[in-house]
Amino acid sequence: MRRDKLLQLPRSQDIPPDSVYPELMSSETNSTQGLEPSSKHGENQEHTESSIVESDVQAATDGLSIPYECITLEPEENHTATVIWLHGLGDTSEGMLGVAKYLREQGGLEHVKFIFPTAHRMVVTGAMQVVMNSWFDCFSFKYETREEDGPGLYRAVELINDIISTEEHQYDIPSNRIIVGGISQGSAVSILTGITTKRPLGGIFVLAGYIPFRRNTKEIKSSFASTLPIFWGHGRIDPRLKIGFSLETAQTLASDLGIPFYESVKRLKSAHFKKPGSTAGLRFITYDDLAHWMSNTEMEDLNIWMRALLPKISVDQVETDVALTKTSCLVV
Repeated sequence: MRRDKLLQLPRSQDIPPDSVYPELMSSETNSTQGLEPSSKHGENQEHTESSIVESDVQAATDGLSIPYECITLEPEENHTATVIWLHGLGDTSEGMLGVAKYLREQGGLEHVKFIFPTAHRMVVTGAMQVVMNSWFDCFSFKYETREEDGPGLYRAVELINDIISTEEHQYDIPSNRIIVGGISQGSAVSILTGITTKRPLGGIFVLAGYIPFRRNTKEIKSSFASTLPIFWGHGRIDPRLKIGFSLETAQTLASDLGIPFYESVKRLKSAHFKKPGSTAGLRFITYDDLAHWMSNTEMEDLNIWMRALLPKISVDQVETDVALTKTSCLVV
């Protein structure tokens, strides 16, 4: 069995422990295969209900529709594609930066801008009413049966779509060269963004994720959802989102969208994407010894998938793609 080379990322102390914050786990429990929580992704600081004061709650209920604050990893070459990467519950954009840098170090994505939004702070019902960064409210952490925060989810999707629109209109990046993805709670927003998109997207990636409104996919999906390439990476020992549940829901998602489904424990290779149409469908790839986090091997696979979907092209070709994308969107 392959063991990943350890990639050290600094820890912080500002995320509540697992007993208060069920979606995050310590790096020891996570069995990360190399990738550890980054500068905004720790687990040791004491945080209890008594730490919540009235001003915290008021601040967490105001301004939830304002644009997200973002940090950006600028492209090293001409900017012709964009990836929008959403963190997990309680984390921040900085928590994803080190992981994305490792992914880009694998090569082939020098033309890609990476954007990392930070979710607004809000009261999270299922986490003992703790105020933390959250894309939407989590009423519980029983993923199989819980009620979803519909208004919160769709508000987050709208704000992510605003970022996509900025890339289109301000930077002339066609929507089909924009990929949206994330980990855990961030992946849920990414999936809903893809399912309901009103324009063609480059793809969606899901890391230790889950599908919101999964019983209503057929009712809420847009016409563009059936063309959506999806990368789904999942740890086989994830204690939060069990592998059986995640596999079943991913298969159902592919069926509901009418796209091919591929399950694999083998690593991706560039040769997998040589044939026309080979990027289509949902690729569900599992990783041994990985729990509710990410691994080096997973990032290497994600790099190969992104390179296949976002190949290097000239600026002139990007401008042509922008025109074609705008035309296709007018038909909807």
